[in-house]
Amino acid sequence: MKVTMLRKICTLVSLFASLPMLSQVAPSSPSGIIDTEDDTRMITPPAVSGDFLPQQNESGLHANYLNGGVIFNGAYISNVQPGVTSKPIDDYSYSIWPSLTLDQRTQRTTRMLAYSSGFTFYQKSTDLDSINQSLDARFDYEFSNQLTFSVRDALRQNSNVFNQPLSSAGGSTSPPAGAGGMGVVIPFEEELMNNLSTIVSYQYDQTSMLGGKFEYETLHFPAHSENIGLLDSHTVAGLGFYSKRMGRSQYAGGLYRGGQIVTSGQETTTQTHTLSLFYTFLSDKYMTISLAAGPEHMSFTEPGALSYEEWAPWLRASFGWQAQQFRFITDYSRDVTSGQGILGAYATNTVDAAIHYRATRNLTFDSVGAYENDKNSVPALRHVYPGGHTISWTASTGYNTREYLMLGFGYTRLHQSYSGISNFAVTPDSNRVFTFITYYFHKPLGK
Repeated sequence: MKVTMLRKICTLVSLFASLPMLSQVAPSSPSGIIDTEDDTRMITPPAVSGDFLPQQNESGLHANYLNGGVIFNGAYISNVQPGVTSKPIDDYSYSIWPSLTLDQRTQRTTRMLAYSSGFTFYQKSTDLDSINQSLDARFDYEFSNQLTFSVRDALRQNSNVFNQPLSSAGGSTSPPAGAGGMGVVIPFEEELMNNLSTIVSYQYDQTSMLGGKFEYETLHFPAHSENIGLLDSHTVAGLGFYSKRMGRSQYAGGLYRGGQIVTSGQETTTQTHTLSLFYTFLSDKYMTISLAAGPEHMSFTEPGALSYEEWAPWLRASFGWQAQQFRFITDYSRDVTSGQGILGAYATNTVDAAIHYRATRNLTFDSVGAYENDKNSVPALRHVYPGGHTISWTASTGYNTREYLMLGFGYTRLHQSYSGISNFAVTPDSNRVFTFITYYFHKPLGK
């Protein structure tokens, strides 16, 4: 099941403070997006990799570092347990998040391992006290200047999307092939997600590249979650692409993607097949424009019921721009989605944006927001799960009092309206005001 930008936005709430720590490691992509001044190396298309900002060329870069830190977080939350009562329940929470990241790079390989474990305590709703974990692993191998191989694995065990570690600080809104959307966000519902993906890229001449991507993801909710309309799911997806470079800064090509999403409990199966053309423009290291569009075929089957299928347009457009002190990313997608806890196949429109601004050497501002609208495409399920919409927005600011110490505060708002999910039937809104203290370090481990 795909994890889109909106889920990332919800996880950003308490961890904006970790941006300085994560920025110690240059953001990188499965494709290793290449400096456009290189006249021979090509990039893996953003429509495949999901990276919408050009990155520095990592080829030949040597590194051996250990990054880490700890975040202390305090927050006031309105509507701690949506849907439990007819009136919102407010509460105070306190969290501590230690984390470690190992970054090792040689002439041909990249190895990165990041782990974070969080402890959250509530002043009133002590039954929500929890331990959350996050693990991200990456391995890249360059067989030659033409052939590269990349593996990623991301594991999330959480019980509160308001207190999750920041998994990426740099311009990536990568979607799994063949799946889409995030469905609903249950702020205080426990879930376990694991996503494994691989990308192979082969550049067989100076202007042509072939490649493929495989992805497998599982999403699990505790058994009692079925009582509020949430269902487990797993996704298998694959993608193949061809890319042609036209001049120094422009790429065009085509891709085919297919995926299968199976929802447990109801045992429904959604299959998607998409054939699209894409275009990418890179302006040195500062701006990226990516467009991809084509037809998508969806088929939905449920045991003991009639199957349903349809053709629909598939579209993805993104824009990224970065300067020395400013970064802006926005992304729009229109596709058929399934899984992620809700039953059916949905025509989904999603738009999101993120801004990072460093006003001075010590003062930073961040803001992220998203809107998603889901409409069930399966006629037989519309009366139970018609769909709904989600709006999320977060703003925060941080100040470095010392080289490795940051203080800050922020605010987030989450609004959702989904029929069939009892949590949002009465109290669909949640607000959070938070403060944080972050200590981080960056330690070389030798040559």
